Amino acid sequence: MTYLIELWEDSEGRCPVEKFIKSIPKKAKGKMLKVFDLIEQYGEKVQMPHLKKLTGYDMFDIRFKFQSINYRIFCVIRDTVFWLMHGFIKKTKHTPKNEINKALRRVEQLDYSLLAI
Repeated sequence: MTYLIELWEDSEGRCPVEKFIKSIPKKAKGKMLKVFDLIEQYGEKVQMPHLKKLTGYDMFDIRFKFQSINYRIFCVIRDTVFWLMHGFIKKTKHTPKNEINKALRRVEQLDYSLLAI
């Protein structure tokens, strides 16, 4: 089975994950693309250190590290599509609740828009 990776856009066409991806160094993007290739090929079967289900949420954490910087992209899976919802640099041991909440608000908008199709 092949999986797709899609970038979530808000109702005005803005794509925060695309903006995040553009902000990271080129070599970090290379590592990120390798993780994306694994996800497109194996989906949820990809495991740590690249993909982790967030405890208590219907959301996954795509992870990659470059030069001791921990990059994270939250995503949700709808059918065979991994929707990238929110990206950030993780600076603390625990994932900040405000980062999770940003992603959850976007997931609500995504689900609403998918129902309208």
